[in-house]
Amino acid sequence: MDNLDHLFRMPRRRPVTFDGGAAEHGMTRRPQPRQAESKPATEPARNRTLMDIKAEVAGAVFEILAAAGDTLAKGAPILILESMKMEILVPAPTAGTLTHILVDVNDVVEAGQVLARIEP
Repeated sequence: MDNLDHLFRMPRRRPVTFDGGAAEHGMTRRPQPRQAESKPATEPARNRTLMDIKAEVAGAVFEILAAAGDTLAKGAPILILESMKMEILVPAPTAGTLTHILVDVNDVVEAGQVLARIEP
């Protein structure tokens, strides 16, 4: 049994840095989904109404099909989420101009998280 002792020792924690933060190697903290900074397509206009486009399921952003500033018809594809090996299309809920894309490809998103904003 002496030759298996190395398998049961606790790993040594070493300080590491990532994304400007610090942590210890070997930590078991669950990573939180990263919120991308909002990038407006145009100067913000006063008194405009923006509609949030939310994820219906938790998953990962597989592909982004539209860009901020695009004029979209109702039902036009904005992005594709991957969840449980299925691809879920996220369409425009109304016709309008896509003002913000708040996620990047491979971002992990939760159900109900805002993915984009559209101005009807």
